[in-house]
Order: sequence, then C-alpha cells, then structure tokens
Amino acid sequence: AGPPCFDPPSSSWTYEVPSSVPGIFYLTANFSTYHMNQDLFVAVNGNKATEVPMFYTQGFWNQTQPLGVTLAKGKNTLVFTRTSNRDVMYKGFVLSQTKPSIPKPST
Repeated sequence: AGPPCFDPPSSSWTYEVPSSVPGIFYLTANFSTYHMNQDLFVAVNGNKATEVPMFYTQGFWNQTQPLGVTLAKGKNTLVFTRTSNRDVMYKGFVLSQTKPSIPKPST
C-alpha cells in the first residue's frame, strides 16, 4: 500500500481458525519492533476491527497484552490490518481459552 497506509485492507492478512466451542478467547501476538507508535487491528468474523495493544519493544521479542475476541463454533475468520508503515515483525499469534498472565511492558 505504501507509506502511509491509506488503504489498510490492501495490506491485510487473514487466518481461518476452527473452534470446537464458542466463546471468548484471548489473542496475543509475539512481535518485535524498533519503532514507536505501531498499530495492529483484528476483525473477527466480519465484525468491527479492534486494536491489538502494541508497544515499543526496543527491537526485542515480546508479547502483547491479551485481547479478548469472541469466536463461534466452527470456522472463524480473523483479518489483521495495520495503518502504520513502520517495520514490525511477527513471530506468531496465539488464541487461548484462558487469559494468559503476561507482564505489562515497562514504560
């Protein structure tokens, strides 16, 4: 999309996630960035996008605070978008049925 990202859907990515039970799951992202003011949004099953809590990691790998997302039984679609054009790397995303205890980032 090019900087700045005026059309976030043009650079979105999608995951299809099956769930054997409906309910609230907790999304975390393992990421690294050496830029401040990053953003990441996730829309679940076509609902309004919610901001994933990103922060400045000083280039180290770290995890976001858990974000509650509601999954349906069966197939679920998670669409991730960004509006920032600054580099960020993702190692993985995790959905947990119980809220993980992740230390808050130092400020």
